[in-house]
Amino acid sequence: MKVSPKNYALALSQLVEGKNQSETDELLSNFAKLLIRENQSKNLNKILEKFEDIWNEENNLVKGKIASARKLEESSKQAVVNFIKNKFNCQQVEITEKIDESLIGGFVLRIKDEIMDTSIKTSLRKLKHDLAS
Repeated sequence: MKVSPKNYALALSQLVEGKNQSETDELLSNFAKLLIRENQSKNLNKILEKFEDIWNEENNLVKGKIASARKLEESSKQAVVNFIKNKFNCQQVEITEKIDESLIGGFVLRIKDEIMDTSIKTSLRKLKHDLAS
């Protein structure tokens, strides 16, 4: 029977729940040996991604990426964080920022499988398309 990366991640999450650092280290070592023995080490990145998703959900944490033409002011970052907390009903938010001058203005926010694009670049592209239609 083939075990999916998500199933490995679920098993790992259940194994480490409530364990201290020493116990967790031993479990991770044994888990790595299992992956090697089962010829699943090639799926380690996928397993870790799924594990992180599970951990974030259990800890009420949402991670996102925001791209903007210029560095966001602190008040703008806080407004985005508050928006995310309300939209995803979470307590913690981690945002990774990226400067992309090609956006001209506005921002592109990526969270999970959602994208919120308020960039001037996209607005201009849509306007051009609408005018051409």
